[in-house]
Amino acid sequence: AQSAIILSEDWSFYQHEGFDREQMKVALEEAATGGRIRGASTITQQMVKNVWLTEDRTLWRKFHELILAYKVDRDLSKKR
Repeated sequence: AQSAIILSEDWSFYQHEGFDREQMKVALEEAATGGRIRGASTITQQMVKNVWLTEDRTLWRKFHELILAYKVDRDLSKKR
């Protein structure tokens, strides 16, 4: 069950460093060309937002989220 959740929520969980640069790039490109705005948050980013940050949809909050996600990924094992 855990593997299925990871696969559906964040298929590159074991490869990225807390955030998925490629998915963020695709999401930004889609938004820039008039496409729908979609999420590109990893499981780590979602955890950081829910534990330490607010639900505010600002670039400042997203910046903090990326920094904290990187630190969490660096300091904790993926299993943890």
